[in-house]
Amino acid sequence: MSQPEPPANPTAPASPEGVAQSPPVGRLSPPLDPSARWVMRLGRTVRRLAEGLYYHDGLSAAPAMAFHFFLSLLPLVVVAGWLLGRFARTRGVEAFFAPVFTSAPTAVVTISRGELERLAAADLKLAPLALGGFFWLASSGVHGMMDAFERALSVPTRRPYWKKRLLSLCFVAGGLVAVCAVSFLAVGWEAIATAAHDVPAVTGGLHIPPSAVRLRAHVDKALGLGAFFAFAVCGVAIFYRLAVAYPIGVRRRIWPGAVLAIVLWLVISWAFGLYVGSLGQYTLYYGSLAAVAVLLVWFWLTSLALLIGAELNAQLEGARR
Repeated sequence: MSQPEPPANPTAPASPEGVAQSPPVGRLSPPLDPSARWVMRLGRTVRRLAEGLYYHDGLSAAPAMAFHFFLSLLPLVVVAGWLLGRFARTRGVEAFFAPVFTSAPTAVVTISRGELERLAAADLKLAPLALGGFFWLASSGVHGMMDAFERALSVPTRRPYWKKRLLSLCFVAGGLVAVCAVSFLAVGWEAIATAAHDVPAVTGGLHIPPSAVRLRAHVDKALGLGAFFAFAVCGVAIFYRLAVAYPIGVRRRIWPGAVLAIVLWLVISWAFGLYVGSLGQYTLYYGSLAAVAVLLVWFWLTSLALLIGAELNAQLEGARR
């Protein structure tokens, strides 16, 4: 009688020797040894990020996040524009949103600037009553983003619905307060800079050379972009820290992913703006939906940047194997 065959060795390769094995579904390629060349280690890091997004449904979560961005951020801009218009008028709105307008595509700038200027000049008596609806709609968008992070990051312990809804409302309220506070700082800085520029004219004395005027403009722009970058990184880091619940004992990593997400967002916005600007017949193809299409694609790319940053944090925390 024939003897039963021994069980297959689970560690034995399934293909002939010398053939590279692809990682199983749900597993990432192992990181390289620190002694390897930095170019090889950088390439492996990029590969692991791409595998993480693919294996953990990041590519499926990005469109859903983009739609939630579309629902939540547009009301936020509308209400923020109205509030800023009540206190700072159009000049203050432009002073605060200048870094965003610099990075965003032209179609996004056209929609946002037009709405902000219209709302800043309008007398909307019922706008304060609409804040309740705004908070609910915006918090629904943030709630959807938190769900997308939980699915994409495979969080073992998920918060209940009521807790995520409460956190979403807190995120919306905190973001609105931060927008108003930074706008007041921007208006104050612009007033100080304008007064400093007008001092020689008032005193009738010193003549400022054109090179100094250009230098001042470059310094103001650099300070504005730097402040916006720091503000955005801090906001994304706080969201990474509080959006999902992690088991006790896991060392949280939030800053590397936040910095990477904002850098990717700035690069994507700049490149996408150039791409859209180079398409002469873009409006002809899409008609009146061109601006909305650009806005949705930009939100989709922004969602991918946020998910890549979250994936980097998860791999640094050791949550990805």
